[in-house]
Amino acid sequence: MLASPDVFDLHSTPYNISWYDCKAGRELSEDLGQFQVRGTMLWFLNSTLEDAGHYQCILRTPNGCFKQKSVLRVDPVKAGSCGRPDTSRQMLTTQTNSFLVCPLLEYISQADSYSIQWYKVCERLLEGVLPCGRTQTSHPARCCQ
Repeated sequence: MLASPDVFDLHSTPYNISWYDCKAGRELSEDLGQFQVRGTMLWFLNSTLEDAGHYQCILRTPNGCFKQKSVLRVDPVKAGSCGRPDTSRQMLTTQTNSFLVCPLLEYISQADSYSIQWYKVCERLLEGVLPCGRTQTSHPARCCQ
């Protein structure tokens, strides 16, 4: 990551960051709908296979310019996955009540607004944190933003 103390003093040096789509040859602005530039991060919302490719971050300070390319890999949706390529596993106890926590929680704090949708075997469940009691199923629940 370019915006780190290993590269320069973040707190005393002014800087700005730009993101570029190398395939399209264009700068990605603050809010392009599907892409969002959030401070030092580039967010992909509802990415498609066509979004896969190289993206370049350019960090400029009064004393220099730093560049770093990143590769975005977009996995195709697996058959039977309800349109979601990945799941997250969390262990719940069967003798007491337990709860699932969305694995995207660390990213959600960076968002201006969001909604959480929980799915179990392709069926939408509850908003927010999904409370669980005793369960006799091995089907995973999915958290999607």
